[in-house]
Amino acid sequence: MNIFIFETKKQILGVALWTVALLLVVWGLTVGVYPSFQSSISSIKHMIESFPAGFAAAFGVEMSNLFNFGGFYNFSFGYVSVMGAIMAAFLGISLFSREARSKCEDFLLTKPISRGTLFLIKFVVGIVLLCCANIFYLIVVIVVGSAHNLSMFLPGLSLLLTQLVVYAVSIFCAIFARKVRSVSGMATVIGFGAFIISALSNMLNEPFMRYLDVLKYFEPADVIAQGHYDFRFTFVALCVFFAMTASAYIRYTTRDTRSV
Repeated sequence: MNIFIFETKKQILGVALWTVALLLVVWGLTVGVYPSFQSSISSIKHMIESFPAGFAAAFGVEMSNLFNFGGFYNFSFGYVSVMGAIMAAFLGISLFSREARSKCEDFLLTKPISRGTLFLIKFVVGIVLLCCANIFYLIVVIVVGSAHNLSMFLPGLSLLLTQLVVYAVSIFCAIFARKVRSVSGMATVIGFGAFIISALSNMLNEPFMRYLDVLKYFEPADVIAQGHYDFRFTFVALCVFFAMTASAYIRYTTRDTRSV
């Protein structure tokens, strides 16, 4: 319990700041920007149609549903999810690389507690903090969606589910990396790497690319249109989550201690 409390205290400020930033962005887009879209449909359509072929698709612009709230939220989620991915990656890398970066890993692992237990405590701390952050995010999204007579629980839950996948990937990267020089640098690379893959998936429109697009495993458009997540990508997300977590756990509990 002491380790859980210690790790939570270490991470809670960063998570709180990221949560506030996410709430401000989603509120600003859905409450501030969306009404402007509604009042300027013709001019915005003309502007988007003037973009080079594939440019609009790369940024998740779907003309067919951009001007209804569900479609606009799906467009906004493309950017909110990048922030959420960087937040989750920062949390995972910070939790699982601190001792190695501080060169005190040998001190931690000599404590009367198994490596497996240490891994699980750190892992649960990240899950709990992400869930707490997403409670506030869900409240904001549901309140905004209710103003448009749209149920937003599942579309709002997409952020947490996406973050959990990225969280597992970031833990894998933190544990398998030879050296983590900068938590924020690695987290940014993971977040924007996911965004680049998502943009390429939109541009190329190749079915196999969608399986690599972590940010679209739980795309809100699927939920709004079908009432549920796409089962194929939900299964892929589960496979990625458990494979990355299991690999990281095995590596964490069996690797040599790095003290220098």
